[in-house]
Amino acid sequence: MRLTRLSATTVLAGIVLAAPPSAAQVKLEVTPFFTSFYATNFLTFTNGDNLEKQSAGPGFGAALTWRFNNMWAVEGQVVYVVTDVQVKNSGFVNFQPPTEGHLLLVNGRMIFQPRRSNLYFALGAGTVTRSGPAWDIPGLDFRQNVAGIVGFGVRARVSPTWGFKIGAEVHFYESDPDGTSAYYQRRLQHDVLVTIGVPFSLIGR
Repeated sequence: MRLTRLSATTVLAGIVLAAPPSAAQVKLEVTPFFTSFYATNFLTFTNGDNLEKQSAGPGFGAALTWRFNNMWAVEGQVVYVVTDVQVKNSGFVNFQPPTEGHLLLVNGRMIFQPRRSNLYFALGAGTVTRSGPAWDIPGLDFRQNVAGIVGFGVRARVSPTWGFKIGAEVHFYESDPDGTSAYYQRRLQHDVLVTIGVPFSLIGR
């Protein structure tokens, strides 16, 4: 009798350990957000009188997050940034009127959030694609680049179904829109995005 009870307990423990995480642990959530974009390097730079730079600008996007448990998650994100390209040539004191040159950032990342903490850390990869009149020029054929991403932020629950999220991340990639031509150089870009969003739970509470 005791052996039977022990066997039943063992089987029950095995079922519990083998079962998938519950809905309370695994959550699918969507986060619409606004962002501010800041380019920290030049697109091309010969000297102080000959340079080109992506200007700071606003953006918007959405992230879809699958949370394995309270610490780990995988996330996909799409961001559209409304920005301009500023050019300065010899003989001009100030930048010429900027030309529209927007950015589309598509990426995936792993999210780590320590236990009992609102802090989170992100590590991922994706692409940065340039569009608009500033880039729709013959010869600028390399307008999409692969980027690495690191970030951190704060994610807090306000209710069982929604919360608040603010974060900062850096996208690292090499740009050289005209390839082997002489105007642009191969330069390491490290673009900064500061985001504010509201996560909504789709599955799980």
